[in-house]
Amino acid sequence: MSDYNKKLLLGEKLEKIYLKTSEAYTREILKDKYKISKEKSLDDLIKAIKFYTNIHFWFKFKPYKATRKYGTSVNDPIYGTFNLPNEVNFLISLPFIQRMNYIKQLSFAYLIYPSATHTRLCHSIGVSELIGKYCDSLKSKGIEISNETKKACQIIGLLHDIGHGPWGHSTEQMDFLKRKGRKEKRDTAILKDYLKDSNSPIVKALEAMEEIDLDLIIKVICDKEKLGEDAFLSDMIDSPTDVDRVDYVNRDIHFTNYGLGKFDYTHFIHSANVGYYKNRKSLYYEETVSRIIDTFQDRRNILYRDVYLKPEKLAADEMLCHALYGLLDEYKILDDKTILPEILKLTDADLMYILRLFGDEYVQELIKNLLLGKVYAPVEEYTLKINGSDFDSALFKRTIDVNNYGFKLKIMIEEELWEKVVKQIPEHLDSNKPQIFTFFPEIPSEEGEMFRKMPDGSKVLVELVDTLIEYKGKIICLKDHPERKGGEKWGTIYKVYLFAPIKLMRYRNKIKEAFNEVIVSK
Repeated sequence: MSDYNKKLLLGEKLEKIYLKTSEAYTREILKDKYKISKEKSLDDLIKAIKFYTNIHFWFKFKPYKATRKYGTSVNDPIYGTFNLPNEVNFLISLPFIQRMNYIKQLSFAYLIYPSATHTRLCHSIGVSELIGKYCDSLKSKGIEISNETKKACQIIGLLHDIGHGPWGHSTEQMDFLKRKGRKEKRDTAILKDYLKDSNSPIVKALEAMEEIDLDLIIKVICDKEKLGEDAFLSDMIDSPTDVDRVDYVNRDIHFTNYGLGKFDYTHFIHSANVGYYKNRKSLYYEETVSRIIDTFQDRRNILYRDVYLKPEKLAADEMLCHALYGLLDEYKILDDKTILPEILKLTDADLMYILRLFGDEYVQELIKNLLLGKVYAPVEEYTLKINGSDFDSALFKRTIDVNNYGFKLKIMIEEELWEKVVKQIPEHLDSNKPQIFTFFPEIPSEEGEMFRKMPDGSKVLVELVDTLIEYKGKIICLKDHPERKGGEKWGTIYKVYLFAPIKLMRYRNKIKEAFNEVIVSK
């Protein structure tokens, strides 16, 4: 036997030892705590999920004391060293906030960019600090913002991502109920639910701090229409150039080391002001900063193209989602409205453990390959063109259907595709579950969709950026600027992807033919 084959066998043995050890360790913990049996029943699965969620979401904590300091300073790679209010430091010390320390900001992007392992918590702390800078800048221009309002905004910045499920955006498509309309993101809806529940640990913690304006926090997140003269506060937190986007663009550039360079967020913040636009008090920017806005959007577009929507990352996302779907389908709980919300409270590692412990052979194989960095390969990519051939039109329509009706429809498409592929190469395929995955992007809503003309005469989707700027003494939308064509996300081209295990890549032409039949025939 050659040295290479010996090393290969040794590597396979080490893989088995690693996976068995981690599985055995977790099983022992669960067995001791909740008496998890070897049969792995639905009751056992629910016990395991509750075991983990109870760690992160509990109701008893010591009352907040304004005189106590829960931290001194934060050392951040983007903003340097800064201090946060005691109230924010107190919240950071609680389990439901610490949970974000165990959710990666960029999910599986670390498979491509090894240093991209930063967390939702470090991003949320950055957003909290950045919104404090916004408030200070606006106060220096005479805008009335009290210290209580500033603290409330910083708390919102810290809480804004608390609704993210395990692996963040990777599992966002796992909304098994009908999604028609898609008016609200899942993580935002979950945060609203927490704030509307007077018994949630988040509300209990906020109520324990007497100087915090809980009513303002709820209005900014849940009921913006009732903000009145404070309407501009929601723009800092939810707009095309809000603090969330400003932080994650600079932070993701830093941790991926992509070489784009950070844009000047300080100039960005200091040019912000507040004025009336269509009878609403809104946040706007000086016209001189419009070029910086373009730079910001360009960097964000590049991150979407080369990081967030990188085919290798999307393939890993699909493997995780299919593993989770397989688990829920096995236990017949795809539409269980009590279990699914609990799964969304898990961390990245929690979900991986549960999938490894309770999944069937198909699920375990997907997770094992993910843990070892063995992701599916892209078979083909298709740009969503609006006009042109019949194939493009059919694919565009199918994408809208998947957007509206969710992951179950996509599974049906993949099952039909798999049947056609199996008929062509049956001697090599023994699985009755699909091993060819699809990715359909979430395209802009009907109100926001716009088209860009391509050299071949076809059109592709782009999104307009509704940032407000000052122009000749008036506040206008950047996309309406009469002297320039800025404000569009020109770099955003929506694509559909086909993924398959590397062992099937020699049949890629047959897979593409089958996909063409499945789409065009409908």
